[in-house]
Amino acid sequence: MVTSKKTDTKHLHYLAKRMNTITRFSAIGIPAIIGMGIVWVGNRIIKNEKGLKDRELELKIQLNNKFH
Repeated sequence: MVTSKKTDTKHLHYLAKRMNTITRFSAIGIPAIIGMGIVWVGNRIIKNEKGLKDRELELKIQLNNKFH
């Protein structure tokens, strides 16, 4: 099988370009996804805290009304 240098060069250039794209995605995309996950978890915690505070106030009001 005989191959020309032109096709080898084109093939190598294509592979190098693909690897560059994958590397760029890995360097930017993966940390971005992790960061968005951390923000999502933080947001959920803050929302739950707010709900718990509201519930605590409701229970205190109910207890005060029972004993008065």
